[in-house]
Order: sequence, then structure tokens, then C-alpha cells
Amino acid sequence: LDLRFTFLGREISKRDWEVLDDEFRDQKNTIFWKGIQRGVGAHHGGLGKTYRQSVERLFRSKNLQVLFSTSTLAMGINMPCKTVVFAEDSIYLNGLSYRQMSGRAGRRGFDLLGNVVFFNIPRIRTNNLISSLLPSLTGNFPLNSSLVLRLMLLYNSCETEQEKLQVIHQTLRLCSSSLFTYGPA
Repeated sequence: LDLRFTFLGREISKRDWEVLDDEFRDQKNTIFWKGIQRGVGAHHGGLGKTYRQSVERLFRSKNLQVLFSTSTLAMGINMPCKTVVFAEDSIYLNGLSYRQMSGRAGRRGFDLLGNVVFFNIPRIRTNNLISSLLPSLTGNFPLNSSLVLRLMLLYNSCETEQEKLQVIHQTLRLCSSSLFTYGPA
């Protein structure tokens, strides 16, 4: 493998190659292994868990410089990158997923700005995504008799009037939350 023709972020040590070799022993002749050898990875829910975890580790350690992924990578995994590319439109691409995925662009402490690129998506659609409002969060945390009894026990366990007032204020703040509902779930 000629490192001049790869996207590898840094030279991988012999030990790291041995670990990768072991992790990908069943995929030696696949396009995924050939991509990994050249610093290019893929990440989506249909790939095996071991492969996805290896790709995440290699991306974090800057061994992978190019990563093709679905929105599954952006949801809940902290993996910032310099540039995020949206290639093709999708029915699953909405304002919330756009914000979540584009929020990965720009690495804290490395980049002043992140890049977001739209490829083969109509301009009006990109304008709508960029200017869309985020949906308001609503929850399904029901106010039930068990919670009311716990709050009453907490109130009765208070020893001073100050503690009782604090419990009342915290209860009112809890009940006014938009994640709280007052009806059946």
C-alpha cells in the first residue's frame, strides 16, 4: 500500500495494522477493508457493530479522513469533522436531522468554521432546511398518583419552612415543563 495515494491521516503503526487485520479478518476482500486501508470508511446501521465501532475509533484517532455515513452517525455520537456533505435529497432529511448532522461540521479547538456542502439537492430545498424552525419538544411524562404521593412525602419530610417552600417551587417548575403532560400517555 503506497501511503502517498491514501487519505490516511497519519501513518498507522504496525501494532495498529495487526489490530485492524484481526478486526477485519472476515472482510479482507471487501470494499470496506480496501477503503479502511486507504483512510476511507463507511458507517450505517446495516453494517456490523464491530465494523462500525472500529470505524468510529479510527475516525476519532484521525486515521480515517473520509467517512460516508447515514444520519445514524450524527445521532448521539460525538464525532466532529471539518466538512459535512449532504449528497442527494431524502425524505428523512428534515430541519432537525439537518441541524444535527450539520452541527458536526467544525472541530472545537481545531477549526474556526465548519463547512456544510449540499450536493445534488435543489437550492430551494437547501434554503428551507437552513431556515427551518426546530420542532418544539413535547414529552410524555404523565402526572400520576405515584408522583403526587412522592412529592407529598418529600414535602412532609421537610424540617423547615424554607425547605417546604423550595419543594413547592421545584414542583411548580417541574409541572410547568413542556415535557410534562397532564393526561393519559
